[in-house]
Amino acid sequence: MQLQRLVVSLLLTVVLGTISGCRFDSDFLNARVTEIDSNIEAASLIFRGRILSIGEPPLDWSGFARYFQVVTYTVERVLKGALTTASVSVRHTVVFGSRHAIPVFETPGLNPQIFSSGAILIVFATVPEPGILEDVNSELGTIPFSIQNEQAVEVMIAARPR
Repeated sequence: MQLQRLVVSLLLTVVLGTISGCRFDSDFLNARVTEIDSNIEAASLIFRGRILSIGEPPLDWSGFARYFQVVTYTVERVLKGALTTASVSVRHTVVFGSRHAIPVFETPGLNPQIFSSGAILIVFATVPEPGILEDVNSELGTIPFSIQNEQAVEVMIAARPR
């Protein structure tokens, strides 16, 4: 399984590097192709969504217990999976020190530089139980939307073994 993941990761790196316009728009994301590929594998649903609202922050950071902050999105495009509604709410895990978190320990919550009303994100979500959506992880459960990022995710989805 590890060898298969390594081969897929290497192939994705070559494919993304050689197809014009299919690299991510930042070095940060390009350096994390393997992690993004793992998110694609883990996600039941991947979509481009515009943030409609951001719920109340949790009382504490995730650790022994998981704490979430709910974000509601207008779904602009589904990249993987299926939806029957125009908007969805996703529980985002709030972990101190993660890319998604507020960088101040005393204030648990999602980083407003990423999660602000009207922002457009590509969201990788799982369905832990019927009717509940959660991000696949607190670091790369979302990536910023750009046409280039969306195309890169589409190439990676298409390159995955079926």
